Amino acid sequence: GTDLHALITRLSHRPGQMDEALSLITSRRAAGRTDLENGAATVLVHGIPLRRDGADVGGLLLLRDVTEIRRRERALISKDATIREIHHRVKNNLQTVAALLRLQGRRAVSDETREALAEAQLRVAAIAVVHDALSQHTSDIVAFDEILDRIIGLVRDLGPVYADGEPPPRIVRTGSSPSLPSGIATPLAMCVAELLHNAVEHARASEITLVVEATADRIMVTLTDDGVGIPAELDLAKAGLGLQIVESLMTGELRGDVELRRGEAGGTHARVTLPFTAA
Repeated sequence: GTDLHALITRLSHRPGQMDEALSLITSRRAAGRTDLENGAATVLVHGIPLRRDGADVGGLLLLRDVTEIRRRERALISKDATIREIHHRVKNNLQTVAALLRLQGRRAVSDETREALAEAQLRVAAIAVVHDALSQHTSDIVAFDEILDRIIGLVRDLGPVYADGEPPPRIVRTGSSPSLPSGIATPLAMCVAELLHNAVEHARASEITLVVEATADRIMVTLTDDGVGIPAELDLAKAGLGLQIVESLMTGELRGDVELRRGEAGGTHARVTLPFTAA
C-alpha cells in the first residue's frame, strides 16, 4: 500500500518541490507524460486518469525506461553545440586574418601588392561567411542565398577601389538556390566571390548580374556584365589566379564545369554548373 505520489517524489531526487507536470500526472489530476529523473536512471511517466460518471475511480500509469535515449539526446545536443562553437571560432579566426590582410593592404606601397592583398582578404572573408552561417545552425546545411547576398556585399565594398573615380558597378542577383551542405557551399562561395571580384576589377562595367538557377539535378550560377569583355583567346589554364581557383574548385572538388566567354552583346558571360540533388 505505498503511496505512488510520495514514492515518485522520493525517487526524483530533486531538491524543492516536485515538477508540476509530474505532480499532476501521478496524483491523477491530469493526463500527460513527463520524465522522472535521478542520478541513476530516467523514466518516462505516462499517466491516464480513470473516471466513471465524472468520479475518480483510479488511474493508469505507464512507465518506460528511457535512460539510454535521453543520454544519447544529451550527447547529440552537446555535440551540436561543440560543432557550432568550432564554426564560430573558425569564423572569428578567419575574420581576424581578413582584418590583418586589410591593414597590411593599407600599408602596401605598390598597387600590385594592394590588389593581391585585397583578393586574399576576399577569399578568406568568403570562407568566413560560410562558417558564420554554420555556427548559427545545428545542421551542416546552410541557406546559400544568404551567403550569396553577403558575398555580394563584400565585393560591392571593393567596387570603389577599382573604379578610378567612376561610379562602381551595380550588382544584381536574381533567382534562388536551395540550401546546400557546407562541403558544396564553401567552394561554390569562393567561386562566386572570385568571378564577382574579377568582374569588378577588370570589366569596367556599369552593371553585373548574378543569376542563380536550380533544377532537379544541378545548380547553375551565371554572371554577366556590360563591360569590356574578356579576350576571345583566353585560356583558363593560363589565366590569373582567381580564374584558376574557379576552374580548380569546379572541375575538382565540385565535379562541375566552367564556361567563360564574351557575351553576344558585349561584356562577359561566365557560368559555373555543378551536379546537385536535393535530399
